[in-house]
Amino acid sequence: MKSLPQEMAAQFLDELLHVSNYNEYISRFDSELYSLHEEYDQKIFLSIVASKVEEQRKEHEKKCTDPVCPSDLGYLKVNSHFQYLMKQLGILQEDQFSSENINTIVEQFDNLVKAYEAMGQEVETLKRELNDLKDHFFLGKTRWRQFSKGKFGEMVTSGLVSEAIAKPIVDFFNKGISQLGY
Repeated sequence: MKSLPQEMAAQFLDELLHVSNYNEYISRFDSELYSLHEEYDQKIFLSIVASKVEEQRKEHEKKCTDPVCPSDLGYLKVNSHFQYLMKQLGILQEDQFSSENINTIVEQFDNLVKAYEAMGQEVETLKRELNDLKDHFFLGKTRWRQFSKGKFGEMVTSGLVSEAIAKPIVDFFNKGISQLGY
């Protein structure tokens, strides 16, 4: 089950995927963002939408042949606004995940769940905790990695996940995640 900010981000992106008036896009984004009362939820919403918009910008850049494309200015305006909001919310930019990093981690999470399902292991708790980790990419690479290690340590000590399940996951964080450059 997705969290409220995840659902709102998905709906926002579906409805406004190809808005050509970027001032309207920013205005509607702000309205959605500030309808979330918890700063934590705002960070999740902002991180998801900003990541997707950056992905769209890169795709557009690959395909566009117009040297004075009006969309370039629109993406600059939107991204500049997102950077401002991230600074206001205390999200450090230099330590943020790229959309490629996020996609790689999510893919590895999915592979991990499939491997445990294939072994006949109970994976509902694992799925829930991995989904929670996906909500925390806004923490930045360093703090997210620390958070994720702590989360699995807590799951083992509380008995939610056996050490046999947690050990390969912690190894994944130590090896696989470090290969992404942090």
